[in-house]
Amino acid sequence: MLHHIISECKSCSACSRLQEIQSRIRECKELLEKLYIQEAYAKSSVNTTHDPIIRYLPQELVSKIFMLYNPNPVETDEGFGSWGTEAPLSTQRYQFSLGVVCTAWRNIVRSTPQLWTNIYIQFPIRRGRELQHREFLLLSLRLSGSLPLHIHVRAQELFQPDYTEKDYLAHSSLLELLNDHSDRWNTLDLCITPLLLSHIKGVPPGAPNLKRLRIHPSGRSEGRIDNIFRLSSGLPSPQIVRVFRVAFPLIGISWKNVTQVTVGTLNIGECLELLRQATQLVDFTALILIPEDSGLPDLGEVITLPRLSSWKIHILDIAIADALFSRLVLPSLASLDLNGGFSLDSLRHLFSRSMCPLRFLSFSVYGITPANIILILRATPLLTQLVVWHLSFLGFEELLDILTRTKLVRDSSQIVDMVFLPHLEDLSFIRMPDYPPPWNLVSSIFPPTCYPASAQYRPLRRLEFCITDDDELDNIDYLNKDVVLQMLDIQRRGYEFIIWRGERGNGIDLIQVSYGHHFGSQSSTGDDLEEEEETDEGEENDEGEETDEDGVDDED
Repeated sequence: MLHHIISECKSCSACSRLQEIQSRIRECKELLEKLYIQEAYAKSSVNTTHDPIIRYLPQELVSKIFMLYNPNPVETDEGFGSWGTEAPLSTQRYQFSLGVVCTAWRNIVRSTPQLWTNIYIQFPIRRGRELQHREFLLLSLRLSGSLPLHIHVRAQELFQPDYTEKDYLAHSSLLELLNDHSDRWNTLDLCITPLLLSHIKGVPPGAPNLKRLRIHPSGRSEGRIDNIFRLSSGLPSPQIVRVFRVAFPLIGISWKNVTQVTVGTLNIGECLELLRQATQLVDFTALILIPEDSGLPDLGEVITLPRLSSWKIHILDIAIADALFSRLVLPSLASLDLNGGFSLDSLRHLFSRSMCPLRFLSFSVYGITPANIILILRATPLLTQLVVWHLSFLGFEELLDILTRTKLVRDSSQIVDMVFLPHLEDLSFIRMPDYPPPWNLVSSIFPPTCYPASAQYRPLRRLEFCITDDDELDNIDYLNKDVVLQMLDIQRRGYEFIIWRGERGNGIDLIQVSYGHHFGSQSSTGDDLEEEEETDEGEENDEGEETDEDGVDDED
């Protein structure tokens, strides 16, 4: 061809041959494309012909089956907001996966609004795909009809280094498409930067149907972010709220219908104000309760929360804890998880004042002694599960002694000292200091092997110790041989008895390694224990026989 450009003459035979081949290639490509299209139609026809779902089930039932394919439906309150900000969202468009099978399936998918109510947006969006994401979002909003929407938006902590103003405009405009449907918002799960968060505004009448709200601004900024979450019209009144790194006064919601709250950081004034407003509160978690810069404010009157049953809080200051406990009455409190600094007297007074039916109690405070914990436990007679962190071994015998003396459950007509945790089922001591406790007394808190059917013992089924120790296995203070046999006997009787050396759940099982140290095996079973006991009895019998024989010889 270069020859003809230079010579400006007609095509030679070689060029003509090349042009003919190229023409045939184009024809083959066109034919191949047509064949691919025909193949797709043929596959769809085969799927329709051999698909038992379409042939034998009504469309309504097929829709129900397709709804089970939804990877993360938000239908219950359990687990909402429990995943971290780094967890990926479902990027697979399951609606398309179902719709490409055949025309019948695609029609069912598009006529099932429930398949389009969960909206997932993951930032940043790959450049060149902004229009595709926008069209899919509009399609989801349209095909979901008038059903409630569950919206999950997550942005990576750091965008690409070349993140531009154009990228920001594309992302913000995508979020603003959601505003026109704020009356259908049922779930808002927003883990995005404060700048993007400001584009979630809604339109009149706001978000009257919002039930679940989670706000967790992403980014590297420390402390709380003074960014207002406030809709353009009205205050939403959700039931479940998870808010982190947003100042409490700037959370633009009504608290009157809130039943579950998880907040990151509060001072005592904000905490009490939240409790005053959230009169329907059932479950309350405050990750950190900090002092106010100006000291303790005017705390006001005592607050009664008649429905609060679960409370988890980390308090950094004893004075704050005492002031908070003195302002509350919690008559329905069934679960309490305390961490940080507080006085046991103020906690005991809270229990006595509230007369609450506490079933679960976990508290972590350094320096707590067994004598102090006994006073607390006398005020919680309905307790079924107890978890104590950092308990000192000093005076531990006193706690074991009272648990032993009261293991036979007695009625209220007996001496008060003999009624102590009559319903306890699960007892854990976590991160105890590395000091040997009186292990020989621990087994005595369990019921005896044989007892009359009329006797009623404390229903303790699980006992766990976790001792902090970073030493290697060779430096372990093994349990006494007789103590190991007692503990293995308790396990054989069906009780869960664990002693961890190191991290809870990942440390060394001190009972098992002690058994291996004494008996040469790293594992033990009930049969092994029975054989060991039989061996011990046999040795005793042999010794007895020798004594008798010696006695006869002496007489002779």
